[in-house]
Amino acid sequence: MSSKYKSNYLLKKNVGTEYLSRYLNGKTDKELFEMNVSVVSYEDILSLTLIGLSMPDGDKSNILSNEFVIEFYRRSGNSGGKPKLIPVTAESHNLRTLYSTMLASVMKKHFGNISRAGKRLEFLFAKQEIETPSGLKTRSVTTSYYKDQGFRNTISKRITSPFEAIFCSDPNQSMYCQLLTGLIQRDEVVAVASSFTTVVLRAFKFLEDYWKELCSDIRSGQLSSWITDSGCSCRNAVSLIMEPNHTK
Repeated sequence: MSSKYKSNYLLKKNVGTEYLSRYLNGKTDKELFEMNVSVVSYEDILSLTLIGLSMPDGDKSNILSNEFVIEFYRRSGNSGGKPKLIPVTAESHNLRTLYSTMLASVMKKHFGNISRAGKRLEFLFAKQEIETPSGLKTRSVTTSYYKDQGFRNTISKRITSPFEAIFCSDPNQSMYCQLLTGLIQRDEVVAVASSFTTVVLRAFKFLEDYWKELCSDIRSGQLSSWITDSGCSCRNAVSLIMEPNHTK
């Protein structure tokens, strides 16, 4: 979809919203839009976003979009330390899925079908989600992705980390368990990855600090006692794939 076509599509689709009606009076002329609608910052429309957070039945109004808002992405904090909330519609949610499919196609073209060769030791961390007064969820983009059933159906056989470890509330316990399960399945691992480069660097530092304990757990087939997370059954999930390996 070209940028010109996309801008026209979005303008026609949302011209009837409360926000654009102030400037366009139902007209979809692109030049009129460019002349009357000024560039704004996040703070300029924050109050409109907050209305969607407080509505009892969720944001079913047409304040910013003619589509219903189904959740809010919570982006990382800006220089002021406050996270930004981005309204998400069903269409934008589906576009995210399309993006993931396109990315996988590009990776396959340049690096081959890694999934057929083995598994990825991929460090994934879901973050806490918050329910707004409207009943909608606010969560990070990656957490929303991990919660998607399509992710669970397609990724479960491609990564070494149990879902329970991904959703572990303690980041240290999660990292330990993901490293441990990756090392246990090391003969199948063909790639090490994460959504963020800094996470991979943190994983290497974590491995430097905990390698003796990880090796001990692998030899004994017993998970360290400090892994106590019970909220998502992380300990149970990791224990199921462990067995003594006295040769390592």
